[in-house]
Amino acid sequence: MNLTSFKSAKNYFAVYRSFINNSASSAMSFRLNFFLFILIDLSFLMVTLGTTDFIFNHISSIGNWNRDQMLFFITFVILVDWAHMFFLSENFWELSILIRTGQVDFIILRPLSPLFTLFFRHVRFACIFNCIPILSVLFYFGSRLHLALWQWPLVFFLAFLSLILMGLIEITTAMAIFWIQEGMGINFLRIQMQNISRWPDFIYKSFWRKIFIFFVPLLLIGSAPIDIIYNKNYKALLPMIAAIIILSFFVQFILARALRQYESSSS
Repeated sequence: MNLTSFKSAKNYFAVYRSFINNSASSAMSFRLNFFLFILIDLSFLMVTLGTTDFIFNHISSIGNWNRDQMLFFITFVILVDWAHMFFLSENFWELSILIRTGQVDFIILRPLSPLFTLFFRHVRFACIFNCIPILSVLFYFGSRLHLALWQWPLVFFLAFLSLILMGLIEITTAMAIFWIQEGMGINFLRIQMQNISRWPDFIYKSFWRKIFIFFVPLLLIGSAPIDIIYNKNYKALLPMIAAIIILSFFVQFILARALRQYESSSS
């Protein structure tokens, strides 16, 4: 890394630290809302795990997975969802407001990547404490599956890759707001896409499994990392990395098209 690149990275880090501070200040200004978000996320965790546990009171396995394997998978996906909620999700809901009010003008003029400012400006700080129960449950089911100590760094590395892949898919989807202006429908589409990624790939028929692996790689978010963890199928890492690289270039391409499409509110 040369000196210019180092200074640029340092500047981005300083700006992002300001984003986090502003988000924390905003969250603590509305404390009831802050605590409600904590309760909602905890309720989601308990209901999701409780529903799955209830199903396994009546059956012994789903596909080749037993109760502990399924609950570890679900908790892994919830961990990725938590990171997505914390770092990214708020920005998708704000995007249509920025476009309609012309605030994108100021973002374009700043000496920062528009992608960085559009999608990393807001942090949902109310989610920060919910990682503790999620990680506790993940470690619990991991211990029941007898995961070795050396596997845990791999688990978190794969969760990081899953977060990147989910973020790229959702940023690509959110770009459509530049053309249609209204973000409600796009954001509900994103939520439905998240629901697809929360199920293991073997529950889908062959046609849909191919669609959601090769064309819209939602199933790679959860199923590919778990395949690596359970079966030591390290080849499953290749489609994840390929999807991340392809989507990284596609996001830059679609962002350039979106900004050309954008019409300032003052124009």
